[in-house]
Amino acid sequence: MKSRKTFFGKNFKRIIAEKGFTQAELAGKLGIDQAVISHWITGTRNPSLNSLKKVSDALDISFNFLLKEAGLTEKKEDDKDNGSIKIDFLEEKIKRHDAEISLLKRENEFLKKEIEFLKSK
Repeated sequence: MKSRKTFFGKNFKRIIAEKGFTQAELAGKLGIDQAVISHWITGTRNPSLNSLKKVSDALDISFNFLLKEAGLTEKKEDDKDNGSIKIDFLEEKIKRHDAEISLLKRENEFLKKEIEFLKSK
């Protein structure tokens, strides 16, 4: 059975080749060492979400397309690991939503106070 890391690496390597890049060329475009790309492909390291975003920009593909094509958006039936990259992605999304909710609540309170002030005049 393939692990998520192996599945990601195989598909990531294919995407790089399909876009006409070598690992060295992509690394150069990203300003990182080629060994980092190699680690991502072999599964010895996981790319961060920020790195994946930079990769999608460098390859001129959408971030969502990269995640889908690299197999990070669906849990595979034969995959026994916990899908840590997907979990990290979703947890980061939750944090952003929580921050947005907090900001909206503060803005809402400010607007309520402004309405009260205007009514009192």
